[in-house]
Amino acid sequence: MVESIYDLLDIDTSKELQKLVEACWVGDYLKFQKYIDQVRSINTPINGNTPLIWATTLSMQVNLKNRELIITELLLLGADPNFQNQEGTTALIHLVQESGGEFNLELARILIMHGADPYLRDNQGYHFFDHQRLNFEKSMKRSVTTTRNI
Repeated sequence: MVESIYDLLDIDTSKELQKLVEACWVGDYLKFQKYIDQVRSINTPINGNTPLIWATTLSMQVNLKNRELIITELLLLGADPNFQNQEGTTALIHLVQESGGEFNLELARILIMHGADPYLRDNQGYHFFDHQRLNFEKSMKRSVTTTRNI
């Protein structure tokens, strides 16, 4: 299990950017506010992902309202909602990938309202709706397998 965002970092970056990405990753809005003004570019990737992509990581139990605030503020400050990492993943695709099928519709709406393109394809040729369908199919297969084992 990853204890800290620093465990994932493999490039040299400013401490302020590292702290900002950590705040985005864990959904710590107070820490986010502390470091946002100290970062030169909010579109600088760390370990391949921008702070906006890190903010869409929902696997950690955090206050979703904090995530909404962080994502909205990043977008208002000029975060690129269509930035693609090396795999072609955008913040919107990352949101649905990280969710295991039950992504937060409000976060998707915020991203789309700020220009995220749901039809932008990743390196595998899939867009946001494709990933949604794939996660749904995986979820249904797990459900059927579990039902058969009862």
